[in-house]
Amino acid sequence: MRKNFITKKASIQLGINFIIIMIISIVLFGMGIMLIQKLWLVSDEIKTDMEKSMQNRIASALDHGALVASYPDKFTADKGKTVYFGVGILNELGEERDFRIDVYRDVGNSPSCNEEVKFTYMIDPFKIKNNEKQYRLIAANIPNSCMRGVQIFNIRVYDAYYNNEYGDLQKIFITVR
Repeated sequence: MRKNFITKKASIQLGINFIIIMIISIVLFGMGIMLIQKLWLVSDEIKTDMEKSMQNRIASALDHGALVASYPDKFTADKGKTVYFGVGILNELGEERDFRIDVYRDVGNSPSCNEEVKFTYMIDPFKIKNNEKQYRLIAANIPNSCMRGVQIFNIRVYDAYYNNEYGDLQKIFITVR
């Protein structure tokens, strides 16, 4: 009788311990999800702030007469990292037009890269109303195969309908470490 009572007591304690461990696990899992969510929101806020500061600098250049402007134009980056820069366009063609952006590496003036630098931006033409400005954020992923030195990138904006170059050529200088 005594042995049976001890076995029941041990099984009840084991069940309670299991339930407590499950509750603690669920609480820790929930806290982990909340932490990841907060980090995600903070990173989005930083990216938005970065875009706002870029947009303000670009808007200033456009307000001073430029049709196309980019900011920042100089970076220092490690291989395998991504850098972000903004491009702004002011439409002064007298009517709403479609524009497109072309970004490419200045091969003749940059150290070699075995892989192409990958750019992330909207490649499809986009409309800008007359006398309005639009801004685009562009990401450049520097491959590990790029040699150290200053990589030069050209940014050209085109009137998509007539395929004419619009505004001045913009250059971005990325010092690869």
